[in-house]
Amino acid sequence: MTDKTETLAVLLDELLPGGEDFPAAQAIDLAGRLLGRPEWAKAAEIVLILLPEGFAALAPALRVGKLRDLEATERQAFDALIVSAYSAYYTHAAVRAVIEAKTGYAAGPPQPAGFTLPAFDPAVLDVVRRRPPSYRRP
Repeated sequence: MTDKTETLAVLLDELLPGGEDFPAAQAIDLAGRLLGRPEWAKAAEIVLILLPEGFAALAPALRVGKLRDLEATERQAFDALIVSAYSAYYTHAAVRAVIEAKTGYAAGPPQPAGFTLPAFDPAVLDVVRRRPPSYRRP
């Protein structure tokens, strides 16, 4: 694990520590998942640049303080990280399984491996087909 990945893993564990059957960020390698997707990695890398040297080695209370400072001073970067982290976390199969077990809601991704759609019924277009053209002819 690189220093960057380790620091991100510690940071993400502060944001998503797990509990009540939900896995902690490090338990599902959320840092690797974030860094593996360019749209998520960008937000993470910006925040990593803004963190103080040795962030991962700080005591938990000090890390939380540094994250609160970062949230207050670099709101846009911090918000982008939150959106990326939550997107990565709540779409992870292990987290979706916990959501499904707790709620009974089928927590699959919408497409392509998610919910099954009924076959298309062309009759839904009958009303539209009976209407006259609604555009201007040249």
